[in-house]
Amino acid sequence: MAYQATITEEILKRADIVDIISSYINVVKKGRNYIALCPFHDDHHPSMSISREKQIYKCYSCGNGGNAITFVMRYEHISYFEALKKVARLINYDDPRLDENRQAEKKISEEDEILYRCLEDLTKFYQYGLLTEEGRLAKDYLIARHIDEAMQQKYRLGYAFNDAKLSITHLEQKKYSLKNIENIGITKASRDLTSDMNAGRLIFPIDDFDGNIIGYSARRLNEDKDLPKYVNTPETPLFQKSKVLYNFSRVQDAIRHDKYLYVLEGFMDVFALDRIGINSAVALMGTALTKEHIDLFKRLNVEIRLCLDCDDPGKIATMKAIAELDKAKINYRIVFLEGETRDPDEILNQDGPAKLKLFINSLVDSFTFILDFYKNVSPLNNEENIKKVINYFVPFFANISDALVYDNYLYKLSEATHYDPRALKTYLEKEKVKRLEQKANAEENFVFSGDLNRTFSRLPLKEYRKLILTERYMLKEMLYFKEAAAYYDRHIGYFYDEVNRLIANFIIDYLSHHDKVDINVIYSSLEEGDFAKKDEAEKVLADLSSDNMPRLSYNEKTMDEYREIINEQKDKIYQKEILQQSLNNHSDPLERARIIKEHNIAKKEALEREFEEDGERNNS
Repeated sequence: MAYQATITEEILKRADIVDIISSYINVVKKGRNYIALCPFHDDHHPSMSISREKQIYKCYSCGNGGNAITFVMRYEHISYFEALKKVARLINYDDPRLDENRQAEKKISEEDEILYRCLEDLTKFYQYGLLTEEGRLAKDYLIARHIDEAMQQKYRLGYAFNDAKLSITHLEQKKYSLKNIENIGITKASRDLTSDMNAGRLIFPIDDFDGNIIGYSARRLNEDKDLPKYVNTPETPLFQKSKVLYNFSRVQDAIRHDKYLYVLEGFMDVFALDRIGINSAVALMGTALTKEHIDLFKRLNVEIRLCLDCDDPGKIATMKAIAELDKAKINYRIVFLEGETRDPDEILNQDGPAKLKLFINSLVDSFTFILDFYKNVSPLNNEENIKKVINYFVPFFANISDALVYDNYLYKLSEATHYDPRALKTYLEKEKVKRLEQKANAEENFVFSGDLNRTFSRLPLKEYRKLILTERYMLKEMLYFKEAAAYYDRHIGYFYDEVNRLIANFIIDYLSHHDKVDINVIYSSLEEGDFAKKDEAEKVLADLSSDNMPRLSYNEKTMDEYREIINEQKDKIYQKEILQQSLNNHSDPLERARIIKEHNIAKKEALEREFEEDGERNNS
């Protein structure tokens, strides 16, 4: 475990953990530290503490803790190296080492790496096709839709030649096998040849979140209604449409800056927003919102702006999306302009940029959209459905403090449900009180469990707790004083507990090159390695480093006391293990009884000697 100064340390020195975490979740200053609702469990009280001084965070409920990089890694569910690159990008730190070893770091198989290269070469071939005389029809179509040369290059648009064998031949000349070509999802097989199913079509390349091409959507250019308007890449080893959001790789930085993300229906809608200067926009791939999309939105921690089709099927899809966003507690609004049924591309091409800007900035809350839906798309026609809608809005009304705003929304709800406003208000207030009481009852059972003593109360065997607890008190001293680490190295050398031992080894290794422990680096060293019980070690480190009591000076007497307890407890455990081993070697009940009796006599004599020695020390 030889320690080396790494790029990790350089990034951690420049990153402010408060700034990093607040780009993902809301944080509030409290005293010297900051607090937040912990995103790693169902937190209803701010149980996460963030220390700008120590550059660490710690949740006093679930025990999660770490530095800026480990927070991003866990929040975004990405590898340590990917999180390192994310933090670097957030602080505008650039280093060529961040681009090294993509295949090794991301664990891309050799086979997948070949498919990525194959798709990249095919995309370039399609782009070339758009520049040829045969590709003129596709280029004219794009110009007619106001997609200029710059946008064609930005989105890597292309054209697949009418001769369906040309693409295959091109890739074979690049030394890709037919199996490789089949696995990227462009082939259709006939009796004795393999051909490109995208032939004669305009090509929209689709990339993953890292910008790697993983598939295509190909639009027909003729009026043959017997052919599908779009042909999409089927599911392949690289392409699963439920995990894709078109354009996301290009706009990640813009999303962080703008603090919002438009979620649209198609490519042309993304292009329309690009043309009026709105970059933070993605499109679904013909699917409803999936779990993968929802997880991504939660990690982004920005306002989601839903802009699906404005016709009735589109509004039904929006209602389904609202349900998923509510369930995940994601902040969102809906693009809604009463009477408008066109999509963004149509609005821009027919009425110009000003009209599209008006439409795209017409943002409403779920209340307004849902009431319109039930008034104009799916009118409420029975008591059960009406009550479901009213109950859905109980939390909404509970959070309104302005009486005028409350009455305005109440009138709208009354209009949609045909209930008297006074009866509605009485019902909403009763439900509000009822739910507050339920919440209060639930919160009575809420228990924090972050400090050392409570952590040890969860250990499975009572007799080991004192030993492991004392080892961790010694670890705490080692985090603050180099002398304590040297004491451990001289007199202890080996903690009984595996997790304590792992942390101690990192501290000793780090202090062989430094005068003071940087807890941030210990966190990162743990995360970069492949260690058993790594997650548990990080939680223990979070417990140890979350104590804000100042350590004024090193006290060797304290270390002597810890050492005495550790040795005493180790001896007791070893004696117990020897007893168990002896019992395991004998099956005769009488012999086992004799062994236990001798063990108890020896244990009693040892206690008596210890009592006498304590008395002599006190008398002297």
